[in-house]
Amino acid sequence: MHSAIIYVILPAHPSEAQRVYATFEAMIQKSTANREAVRRLDQLVWQVDFQEAPGALAAIVHAAEQLGLQYGILPLAEEPKWIVKGRARPEDLT
Repeated sequence: MHSAIIYVILPAHPSEAQRVYATFEAMIQKSTANREAVRRLDQLVWQVDFQEAPGALAAIVHAAEQLGLQYGILPLAEEPKWIVKGRARPEDLT
């Protein structure tokens, strides 16, 4: 596995989601700081280069498991090749 896209689902209730989100972010902050290996695609979606930052993927999964959150992982066998229209670049997705 070269990379993975991982997403996390927060609880449906807004006040619980806000509390859990803050805790989740604190748990993964240090592990996801490498912007070249860990690209944040959306609030709770990351592209993780497993070759460079396997600990980041592990930290996200561990935090989700500890907080009882649902998550999904899409493994990518090869380096992702982004097809981008307009001025956006893949590095702008972080």
